[in-house]
Amino acid sequence: MSVFADALPEPTDLLAWLEGINPNFDMIDPKVAWCYGICGGIFVIYAIVCLWKMFKKAWLPGWGSIIPIYNIVLWFKMAWRSWRRTLSLLCPPLLLIMIIVTCFDIAKRFGKSVWFGFWLLFLWPIFYWILAFGKAQYQHK
Repeated sequence: MSVFADALPEPTDLLAWLEGINPNFDMIDPKVAWCYGICGGIFVIYAIVCLWKMFKKAWLPGWGSIIPIYNIVLWFKMAWRSWRRTLSLLCPPLLLIMIIVTCFDIAKRFGKSVWFGFWLLFLWPIFYWILAFGKAQYQHK
């Protein structure tokens, strides 16, 4: 018998604890779950379409928007023209700074103002649509 056998909770105790946090733990409404699933799926398709079109404007492979990690690499490559800066995302404190800088750089690459980069950061679904389907052209520098 282990020394810690008395200290570890039983699996049934853990389940009782979880049900104590949320008394309706096993009563998730299927209609709400379906609604969240459908809305989430539409949002994912929307993001893929916008990224695909933006990647095509930047002469990057559009199919890269479908692959989860590769689309982030292409997103940073579109902003900085280098994939090496993407490696800096492995350092979590730099992540927020790099995302902010990337939004402003993408706005600059498409010939937009600093304010467009600001709104691109906070309202990205609307402003990515503007970049993807608007008249903005990617500027290779």
